[in-house]
This record gives sequence, C-alpha cells and structure tokens, in this order.
Amino acid sequence: MSQLISVLVAFIIIPILTSKKVKLSYILLISTGILGILSGLRMEDLGQAIASIITNSPSLTTVLTVMMVSILGGWMKHYNILNEIVNILILLIRDKKKF
Repeated sequence: MSQLISVLVAFIIIPILTSKKVKLSYILLISTGILGILSGLRMEDLGQAIASIITNSPSLTTVLTVMMVSILGGWMKHYNILNEIVNILILLIRDKKKF
C-alpha cells in the first residue's frame, strides 16, 4: 500500500511542477527522487543502480543514444533545420492532395 501512495505522490508532483514552469528533465528527476525516497530506496541501492547503468553496455548505449538524440534535436531547432523539414513535408503533403 505504501508503494502505491509513493507512486501517486510522484505522479501528483508532475503537473504541479509543470504549472510552475519547471523544465521537464528536472521534473522527471525530482519525481523519480521522490518515488525512490518514499518507496524506501537506500543510498547504497541507488549507487548500485547508477553503477550498473554505467557498467552495463546495453544500458549505457541506451542512455548515450537518448542524449545524442536530444543534442541533435536541440541543434536542429537552433539552426531552424526542423522548420525547414516541416515546411518541405507540408509542401509534399499538399502536392499529394492535388493529384
């Protein structure tokens, strides 16, 4: 029952922090931390989990892939490449409707 309450509290925190304009990455870290604390996660277990992510090759590959996608998305947004892609796709979709 206590785990259910900790999950509910962690999920309730998300819209509250969103309404206060906190960045999504911070919201996820805060809600995960609250979930870990309320569910009784010990600091040793947290350290072991982080160490296993770093030493486990598939986990590390997944983390690095997510980071790379985020970085590339930010660059594409900064240099307006995403806007160009969307505009080209809109033109393609409009051309298909004419036929």
